[in-house]
Amino acid sequence: MELGAITNPDAVQYGKPLEGVRILALEQMQALPYATQLLARLGADVVKVESVKGGDLGRGSQPGITDPDGRFVGATYLRNNLDKKSICVDLKAPEGKQLILDLAPKFDIVAENFKGGALSRMGLGYEDIAAVHPGVIYLSVSGFGNTVATPYDGWPAYAAVAEAMSGIYDYKLEPGRPPAVSPVGALGDIGTALFGTIGILAALRHRDRTGLGQYIDVAMFDAMVSMTDLVTNFWSLGLRPAPGQGLAMVLDGFEASNGWFIIQVGREHEFERLANLVGKPEWLTDERLSTRAGWREHMDDILRPGVKEWAADKTNIEAC
Repeated sequence: MELGAITNPDAVQYGKPLEGVRILALEQMQALPYATQLLARLGADVVKVESVKGGDLGRGSQPGITDPDGRFVGATYLRNNLDKKSICVDLKAPEGKQLILDLAPKFDIVAENFKGGALSRMGLGYEDIAAVHPGVIYLSVSGFGNTVATPYDGWPAYAAVAEAMSGIYDYKLEPGRPPAVSPVGALGDIGTALFGTIGILAALRHRDRTGLGQYIDVAMFDAMVSMTDLVTNFWSLGLRPAPGQGLAMVLDGFEASNGWFIIQVGREHEFERLANLVGKPEWLTDERLSTRAGWREHMDDILRPGVKEWAADKTNIEAC
């Protein structure tokens, strides 16, 4: 199977849903390139604009590999730029700026992920592009947005910055320990890219119905607050567990013979099934475990040892 191929034979005759859509992407690293790669997989023709000084910063990320021409290419670039074409333009030079303005009307979508406000100052913001291409769909992805005043106007942001400011690192913070940074990789980039992709698809549908373009402004910070909604939701309800305590439920990792597995128990009927499964029916009549708060309070002195004893002769797959 070729990369990006249509795997359903009955669907080949229809092509891909975004065939004929063209995207000019002034992008680097991951927050936008991941989105345009998804759109390319859906059939869009993506032309990536890179810096004349070394190209996309992701090319220099580590780890990486040496390409057939002997050039080092970073993993960040490799995993976010499949199915694209690429050109290099000096956006700070008058000729480079004019080239982008000349190219823009040939594309349905212009997308960028520069620092908030940077492209507007360079004369390539939404208003500048819309002046030469009124029907353009223009996507901006930045740390803190371009259209709403914020104390963080113009701040640069990698994924971990947006993640940290969203509160997600505090949710599982251990007492006396620093937060675990980027625990699942670049969630701030990929999560933001998904919101950008949704915005593009909605704008294309809007254009089909009205003939009008759109300006889509996506902030990494907003995307992370949205994806970690339980943090702000629980705090607004007054649920603010002490560091390391977690919520009033069983949501923890447990040890098996060959590694770890997780258990999530948040309701009483689930706790009953857990107690019977691990051979601890006495838990059901133990007053200390009669409430969800009690499960949390006695995690380390009752529940964890009991589950560990049951799982000692099982692999983590068998325990699940």
